[in-house]
Amino acid sequence: MKDLSYQKDGRCYGQHMELITNAEYFNDPLRFDPSRFEEAVPCPPYVYLPFGGGPRVCAGYQLAKLNILIFVHFMVTLYDWSLVYPDEAINTDPLPFPCHGMPIKVSPKSL
Repeated sequence: MKDLSYQKDGRCYGQHMELITNAEYFNDPLRFDPSRFEEAVPCPPYVYLPFGGGPRVCAGYQLAKLNILIFVHFMVTLYDWSLVYPDEAINTDPLPFPCHGMPIKVSPKSL
């Protein structure tokens, strides 16, 4: 960072995509693998902070994690999911976003 310069009163944004898609920190970083962010998998400090950190950590992060787990459980166990465009490209400028919006087909599982 010592070779960079910023305008007075300018803004500097950290792009987490630069960290979580960096081969220095993760094996095969462009492959979809949510398990790389599990607490049991060692990760360098400050590479992945979904709820912030330090004194400004999100006050409701434990509740948010629990709600997300319950929601995902029911969505995965009750529905079949498939991508409409399985090989869709990702545009990462300025933020990561699927080129076609990543439409999915969701249908109830037959029980």
